[in-house]
Amino acid sequence: MDELKEYLQGEQERWLRILNEEYSTDTGNSVEEYGRGRLTAYTETLKFISIIEEEDGRSTKEEKRVRSQVQ
Repeated sequence: MDELKEYLQGEQERWLRILNEEYSTDTGNSVEEYGRGRLTAYTETLKFISIIEEEDGRSTKEEKRVRSQVQ
């Protein structure tokens, strides 16, 4: 799981750098919208992973079962 988190954080940094340098495609279109989408996806995935890791450390099996049934 740590490798996945490192990869996602690296991609976040990469896309922030791309957005800060105002890259554009071969046709001259900005990659800003695409880059923002990528950053959002990486951020949400990292948040999800941290929630899962927290639950694994403190939740009982019964709490997890009830949560999965509610969702």
